[in-house]
Amino acid sequence: MIRLFMELVSAFVLVDTQRQNYKFYQQGKKSLLTKERIGMLEREGMIWDVHENNWETRYQELLAYKSKHGDCNPPQTEEFAELWTWVFVQRRMYSIRSAGQPSSMSDKRIEALEKIDFVFSMHEETWNQRILELKEYKRNFGDCLVPKKFLSNPTLAKWVDQQRTQYKYLQDGQRSHLTTERIKLLEDVGFVWNVHRYRWNIRLQELELFFEMNGHTKVKNNNTLVNWTRRQKSEYNKYVKGEKAQLDEERVLLLRSAGLTLDY
Repeated sequence: MIRLFMELVSAFVLVDTQRQNYKFYQQGKKSLLTKERIGMLEREGMIWDVHENNWETRYQELLAYKSKHGDCNPPQTEEFAELWTWVFVQRRMYSIRSAGQPSSMSDKRIEALEKIDFVFSMHEETWNQRILELKEYKRNFGDCLVPKKFLSNPTLAKWVDQQRTQYKYLQDGQRSHLTTERIKLLEDVGFVWNVHRYRWNIRLQELELFFEMNGHTKVKNNNTLVNWTRRQKSEYNKYVKGEKAQLDEERVLLLRSAGLTLDY
């Protein structure tokens, strides 16, 4: 038993020595290996870089998984435990590299993974899926004002609310997940950052149109606009008293320009 153990240790040391000499050979340093010896070892199945070989093995497993399931996201189950762990590590290594820190994620590996549409960030994929859902919502309803209680897709409703929160963080100089690219994508769809301001401006446009068509702002047949104009007058009363109000100087001027008499 001891003899067998010693033979295994000796073989391991010999193989490790060949790998070390191969590394020297590649770097142009003094090495015991020659081109002929390298060829002989490779014909016997010598693996020079064990880590690279293991990576390639897992990569081929991921290729097979994608061929069968259509994506590169193996589930965290017993059957795919090792592959799931490897995929997780690749994302982690990519994240570390993106942060400018040393990582095993090389340009070659990134290129290989990108060829099979590997998703380096699941958060990014989820975000992209939500904006597709938002576009579908707009096609159906004409706007991006997803209600907070949207039973057909509560996840989208929560995501929309999160985007507004993240945008507020960004404006306040706090850490935010929103990037310039994401903001542009949202605004291209017609995303509304401030719902209250948006709806106020819509009512103002309706009032301006009414005044243009009738020459006055005594609205009677539009309950929504009637209630809104009454609320503006009430808010104006608070404003002139120096109390907290939804009106400011700019809005007061806009309302007067639309023909609304604010004083009761």
